Amino acid sequence: MDIKTLKGTIKDVSAIVFDKDGTIVGGVNLWKKLFNYQMKAAEELGLNIRETADEIFGARDALPYSPLVTFHASEAPILMAVAIWLTYKLPWFKCKEYGEKIIELGAKMVSKEELLKPLPYAVQAINFFSKLAPICIATSDNRENTIEMVKYLNIQDKIKCIVTSDEVEKGKPEADILLKISEILNIEPSKLLLIGDNEIDVETARRAGAKSTIIGEKDLGADGWVRNFLEFIELNKEK
Repeated sequence: MDIKTLKGTIKDVSAIVFDKDGTIVGGVNLWKKLFNYQMKAAEELGLNIRETADEIFGARDALPYSPLVTFHASEAPILMAVAIWLTYKLPWFKCKEYGEKIIELGAKMVSKEELLKPLPYAVQAINFFSKLAPICIATSDNRENTIEMVKYLNIQDKIKCIVTSDEVEKGKPEADILLKISEILNIEPSKLLLIGDNEIDVETARRAGAKSTIIGEKDLGADGWVRNFLEFIELNKEK
């Protein structure tokens, strides 16, 4: 099967793999909102670390390659602990304790509706492309959160398989997550197309020998590129 993008046609695709955060749900606006909740949690603990945390997370600009957009969830407490250390020079064990607490409290301030709100036309894209090829999800999140999203968006019957970072030895940008999907589907990695939103997704596909397409303002070196999911759907409708 061939998939059309603004950058050209990607040929010989046998399965389409969607990234989760920033592609199906989330995105920069959510990450900024979550960061603000975390800063509020820090203030409740008597810590004013916004300026330093802004620099470490890249929250002010939220570039596609900034830690705020690309870090693994497990890294957040350590990044927060570094912000505390640089600001207050507390004992490191105390910085880590505060970092974990800030992330925990910040997460509780986010509603399920905010966390699982799909990006425009993401669900429609999954529904559309599921008629053309098997659809999988490859994410740095854990399985529990991913299953919750799939159920919330009511796309259970569209998803052929899910592989999360806690199910492979090495997460993105290593190839493990795509190689696992290749094994499950019995499809060569070169015939997988990873749909993502940042350079980590592009690099993950490259290391696996798969193809990639970016949804966003720039192609970031991917094989394919579209500005949004509606455009992606329209390009691939039969004319």
